[in-house]
Amino acid sequence: MYTIRITYGTGSSFHKEEGLVDEVGYCWENLEDAQEALKRIKEHYEAYRDVHSYEYKRKKKDYSREVWFHKDDTWEDLWQHRVTVPDGKGGSAVIDAFWCGYFESLDGAEIVLDPDKNSFRI
Repeated sequence: MYTIRITYGTGSSFHKEEGLVDEVGYCWENLEDAQEALKRIKEHYEAYRDVHSYEYKRKKKDYSREVWFHKDDTWEDLWQHRVTVPDGKGGSAVIDAFWCGYFESLDGAEIVLDPDKNSFRI
């Protein structure tokens, strides 16, 4: 089983925390699906940064046709906080993009063997 480990920063108006590490909360049985998910996370974050840039205000790209785009009728900008990834069964799943937010920033991501599925401690 594979998962994706995210390294990110967060904070508030008064302090910043860097180098935080967390996993996306989803596992894939094969490496190819995990690699596709990693690719989608990167593309999603690049779009997220673009939307929050000064340049975007002038050119307004439409990301709604991207494979990672999560559409929801309840909130127009929900896609900025969710990523659609392969579910490993030929369909798709949605994960929270906890590295996207006013004070959050993505520093990196990597595919790792899921420690909960591949080890134990006593």
